[in-house]
Parts: sequence; C-alpha cells; structure tokens
Amino acid sequence: MTTLLTDTPSSPGTPQRELLDDLIAEICAALQISPSHFERAVRSYEAVGKWLGADDSPLASFRPLIYPQGSMALQTTVRPWTDDDTYDVDLVLEMRAPYKAPMALYAMVERRLRAHDAYARLIELKRRCIRLNYRDDGGVFHMDVLPARPDELRGGTCIEVPDRGEPTIWQPSNPRGYFKWFEAQATRTDLLERAAQAPLPDNVPAQAKPVLKRAVQLLKRRRDLLFQGRSDDAPRSVLLTTLAGQHYVGGGDVSSTVLCILAGILAAVENAAPQRIVVCNPTNPAELFCESFKTDEQYSLFVSFVKQFYNEMLSLVETTGFSKLQGMMGSMFGEKVTSRVLTEYAARINARREERTLGVSGRVGAAAGNGTAAARLTTATQGIAIPKNTFFGE
Repeated sequence: MTTLLTDTPSSPGTPQRELLDDLIAEICAALQISPSHFERAVRSYEAVGKWLGADDSPLASFRPLIYPQGSMALQTTVRPWTDDDTYDVDLVLEMRAPYKAPMALYAMVERRLRAHDAYARLIELKRRCIRLNYRDDGGVFHMDVLPARPDELRGGTCIEVPDRGEPTIWQPSNPRGYFKWFEAQATRTDLLERAAQAPLPDNVPAQAKPVLKRAVQLLKRRRDLLFQGRSDDAPRSVLLTTLAGQHYVGGGDVSSTVLCILAGILAAVENAAPQRIVVCNPTNPAELFCESFKTDEQYSLFVSFVKQFYNEMLSLVETTGFSKLQGMMGSMFGEKVTSRVLTEYAARINARREERTLGVSGRVGAAAGNGTAAARLTTATQGIAIPKNTFFGE
C-alpha cells in the first residue's frame, strides 16, 4: 500500500495533521452548493422579496423588512446528499402589522404569494412558514417565507412568528440577533445591517470561511448521512449550529475544532443527566431549539450521533495512509464526494511532482490558504516512494 503519511500518531501542528486538515478543507469545498445553484437562489430570493414588498402590495403599508436567516445567511449550507433532496433558503418577512391573531398575519402573506401566478404553483403550507418548492420549476431548493412582527415586549431585534400548531400563540424568535451572535463566535465582524431587503451573503469559498463555519458544515453532513430517511429524528441544523458556536473555543484547525465541539457537547450531556440538555437562542432564551427532542428515543439518537462522530474523528486524526483515509472519510462524509475530492487532490500532487514543484511554495487546489500543502506533503512522506500515477490501492 502506498503511504502518504507518517506512521506516528498525529497531533496539531504535525505535517500529518496539517495534511489531514487540507483534505478536510477539500471536503468542505466539495460540500458547497454550486455557483449556479447559489445564483439561482439569490435571484429567487430577490424576486420574492420584491413581490412581497412592492409599492402596490397590500403588505407595503406595514413597512416590510425582508432578510435571510438559516444556513444561507450563516454560510453553512451543504450540498444535498441525494438527487431527491433540496437545500433551503429562509426568508423572514417582518412587518408592523396591527393583527393580534398570529394566523391573520400568516394568511395575509399567503394571499400575497398566491396572487403571483408562478408562486401560487409552488406553495406548500408549513407549520410556521410558507414554502415555495422550486424543484418543479428547474430548481433544486425551496424557499421558506416566515411571516413575523416585532416583539414589543422583548425589544431589540426580537420578533414573534405564527405557528399553525398553536394558532393563537405568537412564538418568540430572533434571527438577526442569532446571526450577529454566530458571526461573533466565528470571529467575523461583517454583521447584518438593517435594510428594506437585506441581501443574501456571498457564496464564500470554503477555504475562506472561518473554521467554525466549516466545522458546522461537517456536523450537518455527518448528520445527513447518519439519519438518511429519518428526518424526523435528525437533530435540527439550528441546534447543531448553536451547540457548535457555544463550544467553539476559537482558533485551531477544522479537525481539532470538530473534536473540541463534540467533546463539549458530550460533557454538557453528562452534566445534564439524567435530564436533557437545554438549547435555546442565545439572543432570545424564550426560543427553544431543543424542542425537537420530543421523546427519550430522539434524545438518545442525538447523543449517539455525537458519540459516534466524536469516536470517528478521533480515529480519523490517528489514521495513516491515503487509502485508509479515503475509506474512513468516505464512510463519514459520502463515498462519492470523498473519492472525487481525494482523486483530484492526488492528481494535482502528481502534476506538481512531474513539474518538480512539490517543494515550491503554494497550496494545492481548493484548500488554498496559509502554509504550503505540497511542502507539508514532502515533509510527511520523507523516505517514502510516491508512485507516478496514483496514490490509491495496494
């Protein structure tokens, strides 16, 4: 078997560990939604916002404020794991409507969307939002439009939203506050500003994202593969994102960050036992994200997921050999995407070897950033023959 890594256990800062993080960064890049899909989502988001807030819209007098929330806003979206799945774009429509009944606001937004011939064909009524399914219109995503009003009691950026499951009760939320909190946790400073319609953030390349955002992408990808076909039992994305932000200590590489986050969650679970952990919006404690733990079985599945991923990551950082890495990462993040990513990575290394630039400064491929992947590869494989055509197999 061809070995690209040293045979000693890895630790942060070693060539082996740094090379592993390069490969993980390549996986994160492959999990990005495509530029064409992102541009389609942006166009749809802007068009829906324009229709809802147009001057001749019945909603215009309520001073509508439209802004994104969820994974597109946080830049933690991951590519759907099957062709039958879609990614989501979440839009908040906040209005100063005088309605006391939550469902009156919901119905008003629904009527406006149904007044548009194209949107009327895409509508699916969800518990708190109105979904527009774009798959039948050449898209691979859905847009969730969430009606909302300012929360006068809690103030700030807090809002209240309707809930068809409890039609007489306004539900607390704070997407803009949550956005700012998560950006701060990720050490970013480009906070969302108030605007008539705030734009979707750019589709930032994975290698340019803060470590925390890439860690969240891996958490969500592993969740998607482990819970495939059991979406009702899968931990919500906002739950995983919040826990990641709470247990992120700053700095570090992606693999160390994921391990630290998972260890922090497991410690919290142990401290809360025999009760369950409580996870709420850090900027509006009245909004519970752990409500998806409806049963002991669902909570147990969540804890098992965290334990399994933690043990897998521990094994991954101790693994040597490109073939073994491919097998482990394939089972964790998807065989198809992993095989493609590592094959392309190996091909780039081979090309550099033939160009006799393995030791020349410059990172290889999508994971470009500080440091020299090629130089680290050379250091990690000193004394080991590198075949010309492939890094895989026996």
